[in-house]
Amino acid sequence: MSPATVTVGVNPHDLAISPDGKSVYVADSATQGRIAQFIRNTATGALTAMSTASTAAGEYTEDVVVSPDGNNVYATNEVTSNISEYSRNAETGALTAQSPATIATEAFPEGIAISPDGKSVYATNHGSGSVSEYLRAP
Repeated sequence: MSPATVTVGVNPHDLAISPDGKSVYVADSATQGRIAQFIRNTATGALTAMSTASTAAGEYTEDVVVSPDGNNVYATNEVTSNISEYSRNAETGALTAQSPATIATEAFPEGIAISPDGKSVYATNHGSGSVSEYLRAP
């Protein structure tokens, strides 16, 4: 059996699936980073690009994560040394940049994770050998 393949962008680097299984988000590590958005068929696993196929991010978007409650998506932007933060529409999966759209990090963030209780976001910063921690707004 051959795997199904979906075209994403210049340099797909990481992906995350929403807790409800209906959405897939792919970090595209290109000069102008982006988050590609897909609708996932929960019965077959097939992906369909959303009409709003991508959401702009900082430069070289490395990793992406969906909050445990499914309400937010966060992505690290390596060159701009920040995290993009988005609100997620639970019905459609569409992303909207929050205000502010980015949060500053230490140098060159790559990995990102959210605590199981959803209260904290963590980013690894390979440029400064550190981990940044942020509290999520309730």
